[in-house]
Amino acid sequence: MAGATDEGGPGNIRPNNRYNLTLGLSHVFTPTLTMNLALGGSHWTEVSTNQSLGFKPSTLGLPSFLDTNSAEFPQVGIGSLTEMGPTGGGENAYSHASPVAGTSADFIKIEGKHTLLFGFMGVSLFQNQAGLFQTNLGFNGNFSAGPDPDNPTANTGNGLAQAEFGVLDGGTTGVAFNPAEHRAYTGYYLEDDWKFSTRLTLNLGMRYETQYAPTYRHNVAESIDPTLANPIGT
Repeated sequence: MAGATDEGGPGNIRPNNRYNLTLGLSHVFTPTLTMNLALGGSHWTEVSTNQSLGFKPSTLGLPSFLDTNSAEFPQVGIGSLTEMGPTGGGENAYSHASPVAGTSADFIKIEGKHTLLFGFMGVSLFQNQAGLFQTNLGFNGNFSAGPDPDNPTANTGNGLAQAEFGVLDGGTTGVAFNPAEHRAYTGYYLEDDWKFSTRLTLNLGMRYETQYAPTYRHNVAESIDPTLANPIGT
């Protein structure tokens, strides 16, 4: 069993902190005019850290670029044996931060037969996430199956034998990065409850909403223009 200090162990620490704060204010200006204000925000921070984070795969003879792009002990799978290295899937090393802020102002004005309701709301959302994909060294035995390499018999390969030859079934590595994205939304509304008569009340109103296009900080976003010529085309 791998201990807590074993760089090839599967240990994982995942703090998941969420904070919320809401403030409200109600004020009566006159007997016919009232106001309600609300301001709130939340902050969600989640981090997943494998015990091998910071390990240099080049010390195992792997390419040195992995020291930057996949700085963890690789996942090593040999046949049906228990895998060595950090667990995969949701346990990948990553960080996630998502602060949200919102505000709203609502007014009620009574004027004769009219009850006017009008106001505003706005939401601002940031999301910043990055994570590692571990290098995967898989020795499933597919390349040692026989007796005919072109037409191997199923379940005849041996993962350990294939590992001794240094032949991989597959390997993956990379960095998942979602650059500090910002989204904003605003909405305005106006409503008139018109008591037209003792037997008829009209509810009239309109609302205007804007969902702004996302923006990215640090100029790290990418886009594709299908109308541009392929720079490596012939």
